[in-house]
Amino acid sequence: MSTLCEHIVNVLPELTKPVFVGDMPSVSTEGVAISQYDGNANTEYLGMSTTVFAPIIKVYVRTIDYREGDSIVQQIKGTLHRRVDDVMMSCLLVGSPMYLGRGPEKLHEFQLTFNISVEEG
Repeated sequence: MSTLCEHIVNVLPELTKPVFVGDMPSVSTEGVAISQYDGNANTEYLGMSTTVFAPIIKVYVRTIDYREGDSIVQQIKGTLHRRVDDVMMSCLLVGSPMYLGRGPEKLHEFQLTFNISVEEG
């Protein structure tokens, strides 16, 4: 599922910030980063022969302006939470969006975590 993050980038609303797949660059820059982590082990889906992979996707948002960052977070949440499409069988927000505070560069940082189910094939 190496293309899952790229798929998510393609379904997100047009963002004015640069979007990174993987970790957020360590240099002080505004942007949105999407990273994939291992989730639940493969399981049989409802007793069928289909296996389901459930990775965890973390989305980080870094902005100068808090209100702008919150707006971006709400757009991402609205687009991805409960999304079902040809790649994702389900996409659910875990908890609620978190405000991580301001980093040393005085940029506001937010995090969203999603549990996604995709069919392996």
